[in-house]
Amino acid sequence: LIQASVQLVKAREILREDDITRIIQLINNIIINEESYGKDEAKAIAADALISMAHQKPQLTIDVAFPGFTSKLPDSDVGNNEKYMPVLEAFAKLGAEDKIFDTVVVRLKNKINAAVYQGASLSYIKALLSALLYVFSHRSTPALGEGSSCPYFEDIVKPFLTKLPTGLGEDRQDDSIFAIIGSLCNEILRPQSLEFHSMLAGNIYSLYTGQPDDFVLSTEISTLAARKLIFSTCILASIRKEVSLRLDIAATLETLITLSASTSISLGARAACLQQISLYVNKFIASKELSTVLSPLIDKILGQFSANKMEIGSIRVIFTILKALLLRNSPLANRICPPLLDT
Repeated sequence: LIQASVQLVKAREILREDDITRIIQLINNIIINEESYGKDEAKAIAADALISMAHQKPQLTIDVAFPGFTSKLPDSDVGNNEKYMPVLEAFAKLGAEDKIFDTVVVRLKNKINAAVYQGASLSYIKALLSALLYVFSHRSTPALGEGSSCPYFEDIVKPFLTKLPTGLGEDRQDDSIFAIIGSLCNEILRPQSLEFHSMLAGNIYSLYTGQPDDFVLSTEISTLAARKLIFSTCILASIRKEVSLRLDIAATLETLITLSASTSISLGARAACLQQISLYVNKFIASKELSTVLSPLIDKILGQFSANKMEIGSIRVIFTILKALLLRNSPLANRICPPLLDT
């Protein structure tokens, strides 16, 4: 019956608009009001049908269906027992439809801000952020700016990187939340123009700190600032390989190596340091400069091998560098392999 209704809506001039409105209302009611059982096949079919209708009648779908969706997504999940999940999943899938993408993004962004302000649980905020990430990552055509502009840079990227972590407070600051925010920003930033990426290259560590563009990463770092390295990893990964980074890569690598060995930072922050080391080595150091930049670092770490003073942090770093060198098929990897095999 649902599929038949979709076909009727697709056919031109068979149904009047008020008939289509009633069909959307009925399908929407299945998604947001029916109790969930098992695999929720009926809800899944209804969600797919609503997506098809949104393609044909985007504004009508927004006007009729969206109030029901947003009413079922609370500002705080206290006492809701995750009953919002099927509705949120359907809403995210609906948002991937190009014609209603912008409206879904705005509604989810508002829900995220409200959830943070209202003290919602970590799991609910993660669910909302994951839904927004799904919308951006599953859209058929990315949101592209012109020249040095970037859609959603001012509305989502900057406030999510700066205000959202602070709004969470220490008790809700978690590596997984930072990873979702970073992945979301990566989805927005990655497809943008070379001109925009050139601007972004000077803001890898300052974009989320509020510091000047020439801000230099330091080993003296707070727990929150260390966790925000997850953001800079996602920013760095989004920048095109041909863009010239406006920082001292050798000095930055030394700082990241020191930070990765710190016991005072979170596991996610340590992983972010190692990922950045890999990105710099594999992606951003020119071949002619590779030996000049890396040889002092490699010699220092391998010197610990020969002196039997190798620590777990150094082991992580040397294998990270080795993997990055192998990925770019660099002969410099041959300097690392023999000492590792001899130990």
